[in-house]
Order: sequence, then structure tokens, then C-alpha cells
Amino acid sequence: MTKHTVKDGETFEDVSRFHFGSVDKSADILASNPGVSNPPSKGTILNIPKHETPEFQLNEKRGVVSLIVDGEKFKGWTEINIRRSMDSFGVFSYKSLWLPENKEFREFFRPFSYKPVSIYDGAALIFNGTLMNVQPEVTPTSSTVVASGYSVPGVLNDCTPPVSSFPLERDNQDLQQIAIELLKPFGIPVEFENVPGSEFDREAIDPAQKILGYLTRLAQQRNLIITDTPNGACKFHQETAKGSPVAILNENDSSIITISPQFNSQNYYSHVSGQAVTVFGKPDSDAGGAYTVINPKLEGVLRPFTFKPNDAHAGDNKAIVESKAGRMFAGAVLYTITIPSWYTPDGKLWEPNTTLKIKAPHAMIYSLFEFLIKDVAYSRDKSRETVELSLVLPGSFKGVIPESMPWDF
Repeated sequence: MTKHTVKDGETFEDVSRFHFGSVDKSADILASNPGVSNPPSKGTILNIPKHETPEFQLNEKRGVVSLIVDGEKFKGWTEINIRRSMDSFGVFSYKSLWLPENKEFREFFRPFSYKPVSIYDGAALIFNGTLMNVQPEVTPTSSTVVASGYSVPGVLNDCTPPVSSFPLERDNQDLQQIAIELLKPFGIPVEFENVPGSEFDREAIDPAQKILGYLTRLAQQRNLIITDTPNGACKFHQETAKGSPVAILNENDSSIITISPQFNSQNYYSHVSGQAVTVFGKPDSDAGGAYTVINPKLEGVLRPFTFKPNDAHAGDNKAIVESKAGRMFAGAVLYTITIPSWYTPDGKLWEPNTTLKIKAPHAMIYSLFEFLIKDVAYSRDKSRETVELSLVLPGSFKGVIPESMPWDF
């Protein structure tokens, strides 16, 4: 997002032509500025929905992390953390000594500034986001400050659609069309790695609903994952297929610092059922019908979970329930592994939505098992780097029941 100060006599068409070379973006600029008159008054500062990938010239080698805040390199950081995940947007934080008497430090840690923040490893951009929170931590023996934020699309987790983008009805549109329209006022590009799925008969976001929650619900109904890219685009894609793990590890390898399992027994069910919505007057409506996924890993136990899907009248009840059951497995079994490098043995950055094979009998992984990497948390201080991987059962994000469990033998 950039800014534009309106000159005497300028219209939204003039502003669009100045920034984009044509009048095609005038409606998007208007939507990005709720409450502004049309035509805008002289001196009005307009938001321009323009996404720009940072281009900061760095001649550093890989392993040298650079923090760029509002176009300026900040060398005073002592610790940097990044987390990228499936089904959500990435977050970051950095820590520094707090020197309030230093004007430069005061500017780098200005509250409510929403400064652009980009993080590089060597010459490669690995994160593009927005500064959100700053928190001084002062004790009798130390004075530090922590800054944190999220990737560029993270604003969708906080905000509703602007009133200037109404009406919000999206009849007979697919997920890609809906996402593009909702993100236009923010200037955030939308990427689809896979087909967006079938159209929704009737869809409309509630004016008071946060955009990310709404899009996440629609994506899950189409067995798609919503996430971000390193340059700050909003990306929709499917879970990666098994068979091409980025690494094969053993619990005795020196490349593993820790490994620990977490099992969520309370949210693990024998039957997941979706009660279809009946739409009167529609011939394809499933009148009172329900679809159930039976958990073959929990025979002889009754632990039912029933919910009402929102878009079942479009004939997608089966896919919605399967997606819900798959995400149950993602929440039920989680392994956390800490590794002393941001990079795989092949020299590639660890990424979510890739797979990893590992054998760790002490963590109840009795034979070589292929997991899906759901979350990747990168940490770096002045002396070392680590990465924490969150592993879930494969198929969890595309409604597939696992063929086996890590403890099967």
C-alpha cells in the first residue's frame, strides 16, 4: 500500500492513470479509501492498493540475516523469529536492546506505524510483512524491546471489508473470484496453485466478519489451504502429495536437537457427521440428509461429532465433512522437532506443506514414517540458528484418512 496526495482537480481516474497507467484501477482506489468523497478533495491523502516486492540490494552470503524496516537496514537486533504455517499467515518478531535516548531506535520502534518489514537470508527475501506491536521490557538490570508483526496478508485477520467495497454478495462465483474481489482494496495479490473448485451458489461475507476467517472457511470447503508467500501474496493451494520428502531423519542423527509428540484425545472422534442444510425450493437440496466419515482408527468406541456445514446445499456436503475429518487428524497428532539449521540436508529452506520421513522409537514412531510439515518456526540470534518443525499426519488437509499411524507396527 502506498500513499498519494490529491492535487487540485484530480479525480480517482487521474490517480489510477498516474499510478497504474490506465483508469482501470480507479474503482479499487475508491474502495481502498472509505469515507473519501468522489471526486476527492485537494490535499486528501489516498491509499493506493499497490503490492510491491521489496528490492533491497544485499551482497551478503547465506547465513547472514538482514532486517529491513521501512526501507532502512536495522543492525541493532539481537534475535529474530519467523513462523510460517499452513492454514494461516506468517508472523515474525525481533528483539533489541532498548535505547530510548537514540533517535534512530525511537523511529524503528514507533507504535502504530505499521511499517513494512522484510527479512533476508543472504540476498534472498524470505519474509515480507508489517510491523504491528512494540513492547519495551525494562527491569532494574536490563532494557530491551520486542517488535512483532505478520506477513502482508495478515491484515485480513484483523479487518472486515471496507464499506466502500459493498455490495458483498458473490453469487455463482468460485473461491478465486471471491478472494480477488475481497483483497482488491488492500492491494494484496492472490495466487492459486490449484483449481479453485466449484462455484458457490450464494455467498456473502457478513459486514462485521474478519476476511481471513471467512476465506479460510471457504477454502476448507474446497479442500484448499490458505497461506502466504515470502514476498507477501495470499496463496491458495492443496496439500502436497507423499513420496518426495525433503529429508529422511533418525532420532539418533546429530541434526535433531529435540523431538516430542503431542496427542489431543479430547478432539478425536469416531464419527464426524455433517448435517446438510435444506434450501427450500431448490431441487438439488439434500432434504435433511447427513454424511458421516467413520474413523477406522477408532473401532469399538463411540465418540461422535456432528456439525452443520454452511454450503452443503451446493452439493458439497461430502467434501466438507471429509475436510473436517481430515483436520481432526491434523489436530490430534502433532510432533515437534528442533533442528540446528534453517536448511534441509539438500540446502533448501525448510517450508510448510512439504513432507519429512523420520524414525524415532522413543517418540512412538517405530518405523520410518512420512509426515506433513505444517509449521516452520525459524529462530536466529547472534550466535546460532534453529528451526522448529511441526509435523502432522499426511492427508490431514485434503480430507484423507491416514493409511497408518506412527505407532503402528
